[in-house]
Amino acid sequence: MQRESFTSRMGSIFVIAACAIGLGNIWLLPYRVGEFGGSVYLIMFIFFYIVMGMPALFCELAVGRGSQQTVIAGHKIIRPDKPGWAVHGWMGLIGSYLLIMFYTTVVGFTLAYLWKAITNQIAGLASEEAFSALAANPVTAVGWTWAVLLISFIVCFLGLRKGVERFSKIIMSSFLVLLIILTIRSLTLPGAMEGLRFMFIPKWTEVIEKHGLPRLLHQSLGQAFFSLSVGIGGMQVFGSYLKKDGTIAKDVFPIGFADLTVSLLCLLLILPAAKAFNIDVTLGARLLFVVMPDLLNAMPVTAFWAILLYLCFFFIAISTLFTIFEGLVAGIMDKSGLSRKKSTIINFLALLVLTLPAALSQSGGILSNFKILRVKNTAGKVLLQGDTFAQLIPFLVSDFILPIGATMYMVFCSRKAGWGWDEFIKEVNTGKGWKLPAGWKFYYAYIMPCSAILVWAFGMFWKFIRPLIAG
Repeated sequence: MQRESFTSRMGSIFVIAACAIGLGNIWLLPYRVGEFGGSVYLIMFIFFYIVMGMPALFCELAVGRGSQQTVIAGHKIIRPDKPGWAVHGWMGLIGSYLLIMFYTTVVGFTLAYLWKAITNQIAGLASEEAFSALAANPVTAVGWTWAVLLISFIVCFLGLRKGVERFSKIIMSSFLVLLIILTIRSLTLPGAMEGLRFMFIPKWTEVIEKHGLPRLLHQSLGQAFFSLSVGIGGMQVFGSYLKKDGTIAKDVFPIGFADLTVSLLCLLLILPAAKAFNIDVTLGARLLFVVMPDLLNAMPVTAFWAILLYLCFFFIAISTLFTIFEGLVAGIMDKSGLSRKKSTIINFLALLVLTLPAALSQSGGILSNFKILRVKNTAGKVLLQGDTFAQLIPFLVSDFILPIGATMYMVFCSRKAGWGWDEFIKEVNTGKGWKLPAGWKFYYAYIMPCSAILVWAFGMFWKFIRPLIAG
């Protein structure tokens, strides 16, 4: 089967950047920075983004371009004599389905707010009450989720050039301009300076005592991988469409710079506005949807800005879904030989069912009181509070599967048991552009994977084992 490719290098950068810049930047990062101590978490996130996330992106794009396959089949193409690496492929597939199971619900809320903007319901909106009513209603929560699924699969049904690439070129330029305008307005609100202090003045002792250093490191490591969409094969899909006229670095650096810049702009958009409007920054997943209506009502011609904002939010968020959907669709195509149309339909029908638990367990939803992994001792004392589906599924993706998946990419690319450093560096440096130094082998083979696993293990211990021991 002839592999599709991007029409140009600029097209590839637009697509991959648009798919990396999604709700990990707009929705997840601001609420986690708010929840986990402001600048302390932000510093840790930026550190892991640079020293772990960006190097892992080299690996995933290189495996994609070298194999011309998705995560399901890529390892087998590169190392057919090492069938054990298929485990990584199946982990990526499971992670992709889990990601879609909660991500579509959040994108669905964005689409719902776009409809509110179009119908002029944003002006004067009681933001927190409006979101609670939306999330608690099973018809609206599921309906908007399924609408997002339908739109996403129509785009993937069209194929790479007609669908994903065309959308991404429009998305990126308009989103960045609007983000800058609204960020300026957020920073000029009375009381916004408190948000800046929260973001940039760290209170190390206070934050570490409250959350625990292992937990903070673990969360920020997962956030770095989530922000770049590395670890479960989403970027490998687009790596498989890259041409070999330029080095991998020619894609990685502009993508990483754009992604990190947008991450910081989103924080400057949301956190100062939250402080200005006296909104609790520890609201969690609701933060974005509670803050933005208040900010929009502080703009002249609220309806105009609301439509533009939620339109851009929706398209930039759904771009990440295009990445994951494309991976699932292309993965089944590569594995079974089915056509794009048949693979798209199979995935669409499966996800109509799989997205229900997260959609119905949002705040106030009919499954919102159902807790998974809740543990009590014999005296009835709660040792582990447990999580709802809407809480557990994001945790499994960002804090469990992504760090393990990214680490496996590092090991596969740097060790003889996998692709091997020499073949990896050859693929990375093929074409014109900056070359990855061959002397980085020790960092890729030992320092990065060992550090990632250590942080992951301490994070798991802090969340699950420590409460049981303490109880």
